[in-house]
Amino acid sequence: MNQPLQCFKEFVPGWVRVALFVLFAILFQCANPVYLSLMGDIVGANQIYKEDLTFVYQVSTIGVTFIFPLLFRIKFRFTSQQILAVCSVLLALLLLVCAYTSSIPVLILCAFFIGALKMIGTFETLVSIQLILTQHKDYGMFFSVALGIVLLSAQVSSTLAILLADRYDWEMIYYLMAALLALQALVILVLLRPFRIAKRLPLVGIDWMGVFHWTILFSLLSYVLTYGRVLDWYASENIMVATIAGLIWLLLVLYRTYTKKRSLMLPRVFRLTNVNVAIIMILAAQLMLNTTGSVLGPFTSSVMRLDNLHIGGLNWWIAAGILAGAAFGYWWFKYVNGPFRTVFALGFVMLTLHHVWLYFSFDASAGEQQLYIPYFLKGFGNIIIFAAAGKYMTLGVGFDIFTQMLCYMAMFRNALGNAVMGAIINENAYARLQDYHQKLSSKMDASGLKPFWQQLYGQAIKHGFSSLEASQISSKVINGRVSREAMLLAGKDIFGTVSVFGLFVLAAIGVYHFSARVIKSFPSWRRIFLTVRRN
Repeated sequence: MNQPLQCFKEFVPGWVRVALFVLFAILFQCANPVYLSLMGDIVGANQIYKEDLTFVYQVSTIGVTFIFPLLFRIKFRFTSQQILAVCSVLLALLLLVCAYTSSIPVLILCAFFIGALKMIGTFETLVSIQLILTQHKDYGMFFSVALGIVLLSAQVSSTLAILLADRYDWEMIYYLMAALLALQALVILVLLRPFRIAKRLPLVGIDWMGVFHWTILFSLLSYVLTYGRVLDWYASENIMVATIAGLIWLLLVLYRTYTKKRSLMLPRVFRLTNVNVAIIMILAAQLMLNTTGSVLGPFTSSVMRLDNLHIGGLNWWIAAGILAGAAFGYWWFKYVNGPFRTVFALGFVMLTLHHVWLYFSFDASAGEQQLYIPYFLKGFGNIIIFAAAGKYMTLGVGFDIFTQMLCYMAMFRNALGNAVMGAIINENAYARLQDYHQKLSSKMDASGLKPFWQQLYGQAIKHGFSSLEASQISSKVINGRVSREAMLLAGKDIFGTVSVFGLFVLAAIGVYHFSARVIKSFPSWRRIFLTVRRN
């Protein structure tokens, strides 16, 4: 049988098999417990806090992260048909629960399993077609394609959620994804067959308690970082308890890691130089990427007055950047395979230009079109850095710890990177906003404001408002102007600071001695099976 993907029945053409697996990967990635682009709609409908939804989303990334060490064990235990069908059905059911419930504990539980299931399904599809997508067996090429699918799916699902919410209701994206996943399960049962690439490997010797303890540790860290500012940090008893519990769990996790023979994460994973350097690159990129949500989000809604549809439309420019970056990364690693310093520098040049452009265009008169190029640069730089980091960290890593290395990377790329860097940017933005607000207010005097206030007061009286209402409206308008100016100053300040940070990162890349460029190839399925069975 010379057709690719032998898990399909014989009558399915080869190109259809590949196309379906790519489509399956996209649908898995579009399944989310919370669509952050709909945060305002969900908060209003369910009367919950924005931080609750942010924490739910963070828990889903924790589910993605700590399933990594088990992925090959699952693959060698079940057939592709079983894995894909079960993941599709369970994801559809969990999405329906997320659409109907407003209980935060239920959402948190669903979020963790949604993250784990979508990662299992995505891994099964992309790993099965890796040799078709990247015939050179190069990890750089594979990560360019895989991350391109993941990042593009996030942008598409976010924009689709906005379009459906505008036309119907916010729950519609959940119903649509549940229906598509149910249809996907039916296609899988009809077109796939129970085929194995190797002998069945039982699920024994897995450190399930390790999965539990790492999940609890990162959940506590995410809780502190997500709710810290709204609960006034350590003035809150909840934050204090979560921090102490997190420190205790950290000691427990470290003890298990260094004493248990087959722990979820082996200690030598943390000592790999290339992996740690790649994670530093990832954290630096995460810091620069998080400014968009913290600063540009309020700017586009309150200053530019863009509605959700126009804000969602800007996502297509990020998607275009991701698509261009994925194509460039694939070409680079296939034909050039140049120094890592060059490709890392290119990615950070794009992110730095993204912030420089915003610094010079960040004012009250800015139009939507001024965000097109910065958004494109963000998408391009994002995928270039993560694809390069993905390949760089595989150098010198034996396959016996390969999935643990991916888990280590995901800790900072998904579970912790967004929370830590997001908290840093959010706290910094809030502090600068309050500082500029106080400075602007201190320079205002009654005599200077009186003519403007009287003008606003007179206009309100002409429109039929009472004197008390007119006074309140005038004061509200003045306060709004001050808040807007404070936000513009704080935002410009942050973009300037991050631009300088980007220059420092580029200087560090220029002087650091990266490992020599190599083609890191995929091992054979037989070698993977023997390694997984041995460990």
